[in-house]
Amino acid sequence: MIISRKKDIKYKMGLALKAKYVPDIKFLLDNSMKSYDEINTLLKK
Repeated sequence: MIISRKKDIKYKMGLALKAKYVPDIKFLLDNSMKSYDEINTLLKK
């Protein structure tokens, strides 16, 4: 499922940018909120 959506997004980016070649895109999980919660908990102690 993720791969098919990645292809769709890449295709739409190519249309929007009017580019012949669109670089490969990579999705990464954002853990910043987890880090924020851990730091906030420590600071409240």
